[in-house]
Amino acid sequence: MSPRLAAWGAALLTLLVHSSAVFGEFVYDDHRFVEENPAVRSASDPVRFFMDPSTTASPARPAYTIYRPLRTLSYALLGSLGAEGPKAYHWLNILLHALAVGLLVRLLLAAGSVPLGAFVAALCFGLHPRTVEVAAQISALGDGIAFVCVLASLLAHAKGRRVWAFAFFTVGLFGKEHALIAPLLWGCWDFALERERLRSTLLRAVLPGLALCGAFLLWRRHLGVIPQLEEPLGGSHVNAVLTMLSGLAFYASGILFPAAPTVGAEVVVQTGVTLPVLLGLATLGALV
Repeated sequence: MSPRLAAWGAALLTLLVHSSAVFGEFVYDDHRFVEENPAVRSASDPVRFFMDPSTTASPARPAYTIYRPLRTLSYALLGSLGAEGPKAYHWLNILLHALAVGLLVRLLLAAGSVPLGAFVAALCFGLHPRTVEVAAQISALGDGIAFVCVLASLLAHAKGRRVWAFAFFTVGLFGKEHALIAPLLWGCWDFALERERLRSTLLRAVLPGLALCGAFLLWRRHLGVIPQLEEPLGGSHVNAVLTMLSGLAFYASGILFPAAPTVGAEVVVQTGVTLPVLLGLATLGALV
């Protein structure tokens, strides 16, 4: 199997398997972010999505704690082309997910994998039941944008193209804030595979990348986009950390034993060292 066939084959198989999602309707947050949001009917003023958080969702159900302007702009571009039902929005999500799988193959090849191994590993991700929510739920478009950009950024970094790495990273931030992890991944990549350039990467890429993360968060705050938590989970920062560890265990178990969707999952606040907390610590240790 050639490298090109591995990448295209994994992407096309992912696209084929997930294509049935185009027959789905608007669900959950799709209603307020797309169906009931008048701001996404036109893309005549694209800058406003980056400057005005009120464009994120329906005025009846605003979302002033969320800043994902590139996602909203993507909806507006489809809306301006006449997209009325959910089908076009579903296709965009599925295509992004397939692109992510193709990029993952390229990244695994850059890490030293053989084409067949990269093909199988990327398909394990692309066809895993846990990825259905991101591929099929329209309002998860920001996740797809951020993930594709982070993969592209890491691949550019692996190939020594630092300007492109920063460009993809910056674009990903406006898709969803999860892209903040990209500079840390650059450092992890060099620590594992390119140790001789690690020092240069830390000084010229990771630190400036973290500074860009800080600037992005300050920009969100300037626009008034501030997550509103009256108090930490469980009433203290210790309980919040314990709860997050249990959440990590929950998602890890969902990867190994996928069952119901996570959309309706409830967070059980942890106030002590429980089995879910211990499992979360074990998961974190395995990841490190």
